[in-house]
Amino acid sequence: MELANLIQVVRVLPYSAVQLFAYDTYKRLFRGTNSELSLIGRLSAGAGMTSTFVTYPLDILRLRLAVDPGYQTMADVFVKMLKEEGLGSFYRGLGPSLIGIAPYFAVNFCVNC
Repeated sequence: MELANLIQVVRVLPYSAVQLFAYDTYKRLFRGTNSELSLIGRLSAGAGMTSTFVTYPLDILRLRLAVDPGYQTMADVFVKMLKEEGLGSFYRGLGPSLIGIAPYFAVNFCVNC
């Protein structure tokens, strides 16, 4: 298995864990007086956005590792990015990513839960 694919597989574990934890937390926060989650509450429970925010640096590392053949390990990518570009480089492009996934996750959790 190619290293970038392995990293993608490893990223799924924390992504799913954060997503499920966040959704349960948001359900408790948005629950109405009758203990039911309203349609608006389901749409606004941004578990997908939370998990994307938390694991976005792993996506950036995976992408850099895949497109730059000069890197051997994820640690190489991490150290070089941190030294040359700073901590903010791990979240560059996060805004458009969140905007792109927001409708998908809102509808997904609204329909499935």
